[in-house]
Amino acid sequence: PRRLWDLKVNRVIPFYLLKLPWNVGEAPDYVAISHSWVEETELDCIYTPVNQSSWAVPLPKGIDLECIRNEVLGYFPSIRYCWLDVLCLRQAGSPERDRTQQAEELSLDVPTIGNIYRNATGVLRYFNGLGRPFKSNQWEDEHHWLNRAWTLQESIPRSVIGGLTETCINPLNTVSTWRGTRKRLREFLHDIEDTICGLNSSRSIIALACEMGQRHACKEIDKIAGLSYLLHFEKLPLYSKEEPVEDSWKRCLRSAPGTILAELFFNCPFSGLFGLFPTWEQL
Repeated sequence: PRRLWDLKVNRVIPFYLLKLPWNVGEAPDYVAISHSWVEETELDCIYTPVNQSSWAVPLPKGIDLECIRNEVLGYFPSIRYCWLDVLCLRQAGSPERDRTQQAEELSLDVPTIGNIYRNATGVLRYFNGLGRPFKSNQWEDEHHWLNRAWTLQESIPRSVIGGLTETCINPLNTVSTWRGTRKRLREFLHDIEDTICGLNSSRSIIALACEMGQRHACKEIDKIAGLSYLLHFEKLPLYSKEEPVEDSWKRCLRSAPGTILAELFFNCPFSGLFGLFPTWEQL
């Protein structure tokens, strides 16, 4: 990661400072926070000394960073560092002079977010929005964690559930409906893990695109960025949040290995892109 939240001093610090000569050994352990994004109308953008007021931090209304910090320390008392996207990824609320820097950072950071979760000591999940209480219903809402595109690369076994209340002691046994099926949360999470394992084995771009089609993201190009990472492209295409979807898809295909291109060529009866492959909309 480019930055980490130092929970002890409550400041965001550049990651390179943790790798200076006086820090002997490997980089320190850290935890990562995985959360669903709420509607923009439910967000408050605040300036905070935690990130030196470098940009406005978007938080769900009524949520503050200190509550999140306390919950992380409650679950992981021996861990000092944490990665949280709204603090460690330069956000859209950056001052005008920083917009170019934001675009440059996101072009590299967004495609590799999956590595941050893969290398984390643990992950704290918020299913109903950052810092918000866990709910036992509305699991089919597009803003629920189960339905987000980024969920696939943020799902790792070393995860715990945040936002628990006194009335929800064992959330994994909570029963609700998702994708038309009523089961325990534990079973749905196993289904997601099985999906990821299956995708890792098959490396099928068609199967992954179908799965992404059932999920939601703030921008459609986020799905393409996640797809490139999950298919283990040797060279990940850069991310540009303002880029048209089909242009992003075209760059994705330019980075795709031959096996991926062959799967599209022989299985998709379209010839919209380069006269050989389906467009993103067709797929």
